Amino acid sequence: MKTQPPSPPTTSCRTRYDKDEVCVPPFNAVPNVGCVYLKEALTTWDDARTCCQAIGGDLYSLGTLSDYTALQNYLGNLTQNEVWVGVKSRKWLNGNDVTASEWSPGVPNDAIDCCARMVKRVGYPHLLDDITCANTYFVLCQLPDP
Repeated sequence: MKTQPPSPPTTSCRTRYDKDEVCVPPFNAVPNVGCVYLKEALTTWDDARTCCQAIGGDLYSLGTLSDYTALQNYLGNLTQNEVWVGVKSRKWLNGNDVTASEWSPGVPNDAIDCCARMVKRVGYPHLLDDITCANTYFVLCQLPDP
């Protein structure tokens, strides 16, 4: 009799949407944010996206099961102040426009084809800031919403 190999371990949590969020490693369930993975290696935006896609996800994009304040709280607990997310040409990768409240004060200020990272500044939570895609930062990947 053939036996199936064991399933990979998962983590789960309850979200505010009353759904079980099940994540597979290296992703972790973060309430109201989703299944995310922080890659702690300095990477360009294009390489960051390729890396996230290689593990079954994409760069983090705010979606219907996401909450911007929860994302800011999650990032606020990290020691890294600058993290690539899924914003390019002033749009989230899921096609949503970036709203004025998501940008840092005085931003966007670079060319429209720039990428964005979440930045922690004194007196502010993590907010989006545009910059050339060739710079290197840590990476926030996410699994797609179920």
